[in-house]
Amino acid sequence: MKDIAILVTEEGSQTFTDGSTFQKALAEARANEQLNRPIVVDFHNVLDTVPSTTVVSPGIVCLSFVKRTSHYMRQKTTRDILARIKTKQIRYGVIVFERGKGNDVYTCSSIGSKAWFCQLVNAKIFIDDSLDHVASVSNHCKKTNTILIRQGHITKKESQIAALCNIVESITVHSSLQHCFSAVGEKRDDRFNKHEKRFKRFCENNVVLSKAGFRVESYYPCSEQWRSHTHGIQILPMFDSNYLYLESNESQLVGGWCFKDMRELQAIVKDVMDTIKQT
Repeated sequence: MKDIAILVTEEGSQTFTDGSTFQKALAEARANEQLNRPIVVDFHNVLDTVPSTTVVSPGIVCLSFVKRTSHYMRQKTTRDILARIKTKQIRYGVIVFERGKGNDVYTCSSIGSKAWFCQLVNAKIFIDDSLDHVASVSNHCKKTNTILIRQGHITKKESQIAALCNIVESITVHSSLQHCFSAVGEKRDDRFNKHEKRFKRFCENNVVLSKAGFRVESYYPCSEQWRSHTHGIQILPMFDSNYLYLESNESQLVGGWCFKDMRELQAIVKDVMDTIKQT
């Protein structure tokens, strides 16, 4: 029998080949769960973008897909999930091995898939960076709020895919895990609360950026690198076709900047404006 899932708890990990046995073990892991309907978060490129010591939100459960034949990724992901259990960031984690293919790519709910797991726990929120996983959960778990993490919204081509037509409108898009929660890991200080609307208005009303096809989002810096900063902005393309290259490293201008006050913010936006005008 092929493996369908790995359950990772503070006691260790266990691999399952039978759905009913997995559900019994899952029920034990969910005992005294903080939320009856957990927040299910993908690990790679989502949960691993924040430090393991950051408490994102109560009731977080980690769910990761890896290839069934990749023993290295099984072991590495298991270790990574266990490390976050020990820091109390998550209660437990699950690794699954099924993913949609062909006509089933956006509607997969087979045993061992992410949609299957979200159905088992009646997930309140599901956050992932892969459209196929998000679409499958949205298709089969009507009461689950699905969030897609990506830079840029769902493209016109994607929205025209037959399997997505009926569910694409129910998918919320965020550029990072930080934007999914009002404050990641720490309580906002009074200065941020006082000036948040002012910063947001300044960013959203920036004519030069909007004409160039970019939008600006505000967020709360949560990484260790920016702990001393109280505000952040992220410049993102309004459409996937918009891009801008910086002369320094020729990287796409879809990045974030942190600042401590309005003066620093104005300096950042001026530099970005100058770069736009030179292109």
